[in-house]
Amino acid sequence: MIKAVVFDVDGVLVVNKEIFSEMYSKKHGIPTSELTPFFTGPFQDCLTGKVDLKTILETEIHRFKHKGTIDEFLEIWFKSEHNIAEDIIDLVKELKHKGLIVAIATNQEE
Repeated sequence: MIKAVVFDVDGVLVVNKEIFSEMYSKKHGIPTSELTPFFTGPFQDCLTGKVDLKTILETEIHRFKHKGTIDEFLEIWFKSEHNIAEDIIDLVKELKHKGLIVAIATNQEE
């Protein structure tokens, strides 16, 4: 008998038509090849809590050619990925109503 269901955030509870790096690349005319080293390198330590995202962006923000502050950049990033999958939220509510334990397990920056 199933007693608990665990959901991931990215791609399950939050869905996006395209990932941030691709969207940002198109909008700002920056080749994704210039952004990929950040996401496959230093950002990975942010996902595991080894490094704070704001701290790592102090040395990496140049890749994005962003003219504003790091906080402004993060606001753009996080708002672009704030598309809640309402159908999955409804499923979560249904599962909880049936008495199942519902949890999130995900790797996210702090």
